[in-house]
Amino acid sequence: MRGLTLGRQLGRGAFGTVVAAEDERLGPIAVKVLPWREDLPARLASVQEVTHPNLLRLYEVRRAGDRAHVLMERLDGAPLLERVRPPPRIRAGRPTLPLAFGQPLQEGSVSAFAPIEPDGLAVLVPALRGLVSALDALHRAGKVHRDVRPENVMLTRDGRVVLIDYGMLVDEGTHDELAGAPAYMAPDETPSAASDWYELGVLIFEALTGALPFAGTAQEVVVRKQTVSAPSPSFVVDLPKEAGALDALCVRLLRRVPSMRPTAGEIEALLRLEPRA
Repeated sequence: MRGLTLGRQLGRGAFGTVVAAEDERLGPIAVKVLPWREDLPARLASVQEVTHPNLLRLYEVRRAGDRAHVLMERLDGAPLLERVRPPPRIRAGRPTLPLAFGQPLQEGSVSAFAPIEPDGLAVLVPALRGLVSALDALHRAGKVHRDVRPENVMLTRDGRVVLIDYGMLVDEGTHDELAGAPAYMAPDETPSAASDWYELGVLIFEALTGALPFAGTAQEVVVRKQTVSAPSPSFVVDLPKEAGALDALCVRLLRRVPSMRPTAGEIEALLRLEPRA
């Protein structure tokens, strides 16, 4: 494509590949290459209208035959959870198993769960404030992200948290088939802001404990989310005392009924709370 030089692969997702690129006008950027869809320009234009420092900046969409090139900013960073938690160190043996009602079962001394360290918590809380602000901006524009999971939340080297990947984005209230990663998606019939807050709750649970609140096959996870309540992070690990408010927030975010989950304003207030002793 004229004026655009594609380089090395940066990542691969379910819907396309992201590569480094140089554009004669924009300079160093990233390009997502995916199958062309006629609704793609309009779909992404609706995101471009929402400007926020914690949302990935999209520049334009270009067509190249049957492929689409989505030009966007190139980030220098890593997924948030990689910066918050050290690589897992699970001793050889059988990992934590989920019971039918969703609670974890630890066999012997082997567990997939490990509490977050205070240093990781110091990174996590301010990053969550930025992430909540970004999601609130999308919601105010009538959009639902539907794919809030660790791979889609980046932390740059200069400490900026960025929500990426708008492949699942829909207008709030849209009746659509279930979409997203079963481990993170909300058990809601219709996508809404509350659906994104549920996914945020799963992300926080994983950040605090090192594992997911529900495990099993995709179908088992979906059924459990619809029928049982998730355990609190503090039920499965001994959290540092500074994580008390975040533990309470996670429980509220993971409520099965969308109307019972906190709003953006309530979440922001809880993230400003002093740590509980």
